[in-house]
Amino acid sequence: MAETQYEDKILEFTKEFQVKVVELTDGLNVQVTNIADILGLNPMTIHRWRQEHKEGNLVYKPLNDACIQAEKREPYITKKELSEIKRLKCKNLQLQNEVDILKNWQGQLSEYCQRSASSESSESLTSYF
Repeated sequence: MAETQYEDKILEFTKEFQVKVVELTDGLNVQVTNIADILGLNPMTIHRWRQEHKEGNLVYKPLNDACIQAEKREPYITKKELSEIKRLKCKNLQLQNEVDILKNWQGQLSEYCQRSASSESSESLTSYF
């Protein structure tokens, strides 16, 4: 129908709405001013839409199911892209393993340092007494 930004102002009508209004005015034996009053439009706007429709500039083509399905479909992936994805996944796995090893090493090193520090402090205390 129409997009509104403010409560009283209509900024833009969809092509579908414009075409339906034109078809309504063409199909009924009613004056454009009457339809404009009912829809809350300016009669000149409807006259302009009718002129654009007559010239072929105002056309609404609804999407059919095939177009909608094509838009939802996964994009085609080439063999080169597929091999690149496979290579990147392997590299990612390798890097994750390296990070895990480094985290494990860091934990063991921290534990070793704590043990060394506690044993040194206890040795220094026993040698003092």
